[in-house]
Amino acid sequence: MRTKKFLILFGLGMLTGILLLTFMRTLGLPTFETFLTAVFGEDNIWAQVFSALLILLILISMFKMMKKTDLTS
Repeated sequence: MRTKKFLILFGLGMLTGILLLTFMRTLGLPTFETFLTAVFGEDNIWAQVFSALLILLILISMFKMMKKTDLTS
């Protein structure tokens, strides 16, 4: 049951992300690549480091949330 709930939540999260990105794009907001180029410049290693740290931060928080829900259920 837990895996089914996890897959449904994951699918809904992906769908929400796709819809939000499409909506933001129609409003004229820049993409993440445009943002990184504006902040760090063209072909800068710090843009990749920033992206990797951002992904790592998201993964750590996801694992903490999953561990917290496993302990309570």
